[in-house]
Amino acid sequence: MLREGRADPAWLTGLEETIASAGVAIAAARRDIVSRLSVFLGQKKDVPFPTASITLHGLLEDLLETMPALDVEEAFKEKLCQMRHLFADGGSVVGPHTSDFSVVHEEKGMDAGLCSTGEQKALLVSIILAQTKAQMQEKGQSPVLLLDEVSAHLDANRRDALFELLCELPSQVWMTGTDESVFLPLTHRAQFFNIENATVSLSNVA
Repeated sequence: MLREGRADPAWLTGLEETIASAGVAIAAARRDIVSRLSVFLGQKKDVPFPTASITLHGLLEDLLETMPALDVEEAFKEKLCQMRHLFADGGSVVGPHTSDFSVVHEEKGMDAGLCSTGEQKALLVSIILAQTKAQMQEKGQSPVLLLDEVSAHLDANRRDALFELLCELPSQVWMTGTDESVFLPLTHRAQFFNIENATVSLSNVA
């Protein structure tokens, strides 16, 4: 409709008001989550996982640092109106979908994108564990954890430490992997299942 010039200005204004309101609410919720997670990420712990520092970068998040949410909505709405001609050419170039999370390896002072694959996986584990602890404290319930190929790229020391931490949680934890041997330290503490030809069966690991 923008490309063909058939859109009614009043209709577009109403649509932009809705987009601005929802977009700022999303950005504010993300900032709140990052703030709450940072409390748990910063806690000292004697485990072989790095401390992850997470921040948000984006137009709306940056504006919320210095402006009330209603003022940010007005600024975002004005931006949307000014950029209608760009949207008509295809693609939305401004909004919460263009924001990014930045993760830094605190001990090394290094951006996660520059870390090794193993360090990146370790940082991700740190964030997941922090989110789990946050939910347990704030909601009084322990989440079900679904960890796909969580052992990949972790050395034996970190892998064993992760298993110990997971066993201490009052959570149901599901871990998947293609190499059964890496999960052998969990023998007698976990159930093992095999999936083959679309059939799930209990493993005889003992």
